[in-house]
Amino acid sequence: LIHWLTALLVGAVGTGLARAARSRGRPETVGLVAALLFAAHPLATQSVTYVTQRITALAALLALASVAVFLRARRSPGSRGWAASWAPAAAAALTKEMSVALPFAVVAMEGWLRSVRAPGRAGVARLAPYFLVVPLVVWTAQHPLGPEQRVAGGLRESADIGRLEYLLTQMTVIPRYLSLAVWPAGQCLDPVPALRASPDPDVLAGLGLLVALTAVAVAARSRPPLALAG
Repeated sequence: LIHWLTALLVGAVGTGLARAARSRGRPETVGLVAALLFAAHPLATQSVTYVTQRITALAALLALASVAVFLRARRSPGSRGWAASWAPAAAAALTKEMSVALPFAVVAMEGWLRSVRAPGRAGVARLAPYFLVVPLVVWTAQHPLGPEQRVAGGLRESADIGRLEYLLTQMTVIPRYLSLAVWPAGQCLDPVPALRASPDPDVLAGLGLLVALTAVAVAARSRPPLALAG
């Protein structure tokens, strides 16, 4: 159910961004293709079937709900739409730490929407409440959980893995998932990537790939603006 609802929101966000970018073809077609790819892609298997990862799927659902309503609220007068966007953002912050990225993504999206001259505008007063997500995430990550009142690892993935080590490892993990998005072969039910304690060649190669993809998207922003949004 969570995955199905999230796929619908992916379609709604895709339609809204395609309409703003004035992309070729019908925006509804872009949204439909995005929703179907998200719904049926094998890469979603872990978040749907792995019980622990359902908090990830729920956080994604709430974050996308916030973004979908944001796209409508910035084109509409009044504050009701904004309250309807801020509420799932706060709920996402109480669900998983990854939601800390949401306010920065919304601000970046507002900048992109202005660059493509999309109708509507979100001022500082409308964007500022999204940043309440950050202290909410910090508080939630350190709040005692369950009947045993256990304190989670805070803003660390694990007490055994340092933040720098985790960041360096992500430089190899993110490109791995990008490749799985293109060709989802060799997935694992419980993947355990090799930890990276120093900027070795694999880490530097992954970092270089991410920088290159970002540079290409920025350079090509006038031709396929949806690529930059992605």
